[in-house]
Amino acid sequence: MVRGVRSRGTADGDGTAGESGFGREELRLLGLRIRQLREGRGLSLRRLSEESGVSVAAIQSLEAGTGNPGLLTVLSIAEVLGEPVDRLVADSRRGARPRTLVRGVLPRRLPPALPLAEGLERQRMRSVALLVPPGGAVAAADRPADVPLFAYVIEGTVDVRQADGRTDRLRAGDAIHVAGPAPADWTNPQARRAVVLCLTELPAPDPTER
Repeated sequence: MVRGVRSRGTADGDGTAGESGFGREELRLLGLRIRQLREGRGLSLRRLSEESGVSVAAIQSLEAGTGNPGLLTVLSIAEVLGEPVDRLVADSRRGARPRTLVRGVLPRRLPPALPLAEGLERQRMRSVALLVPPGGAVAAADRPADVPLFAYVIEGTVDVRQADGRTDRLRAGDAIHVAGPAPADWTNPQARRAVVLCLTELPAPDPTER
C-alpha cells in the first residue's frame, strides 16, 4: 500500500526524513527518476502535462525536486509513464542510501552513444550504451577509449576489432573484457541495429583537490 509521498513534518533538521518520512533528498531523487522516465519515453513536458492533467509548472517543480506533490499528482504522472507509483517511491527511498539503483530506460531512438549515469553523484564508473547501425560502425569520436573496458551486447551482433587486428564477434548476451589497448573498431555485420553496454572505471578523485 502506498501512503503518499508528501514530505512530513517529522523530518530532521538537515532535511532528511525520519524512518517513515519522505524528505528533501527522496523528493529530489523522485523528480530525477520522473525526468529520466519522461525523456526516455520521448515525452515533452507539455505532452506529459496534457496526458496526466498535471500542469507543466507542477511537473517542472517536481522534476527539480523543489515541489511537494500529493499522491494523486504522482499517480497521474506515473500512469502516463507506465511506472508503478510504489516502485517510484521505493526507488527514491533506496536512492537516498549509500547504494544507488537506476532502472534503465532506453529511448525509442538512441543517439550513437548514450550516457547512462547522468545525474548520479560520486560516479566511479562511466557507462555508455553504443548504438551500432545496421551494416555500420561506431564513429571514431564515440568509440570507448578508456581501458580496462567491459562490454556487454544487449541486442544484435557486433564485430570488435582489437588493436592487434584480431576480430571478436559478439552476439546478444555475449560480453568481453579488454585490459588494453582499447578496441580499434566496432562494426555491425547484420541488417538490424546492435546495442552494446560499455563500462569503464573513472579515475579516483584526488583528495588534494578538495
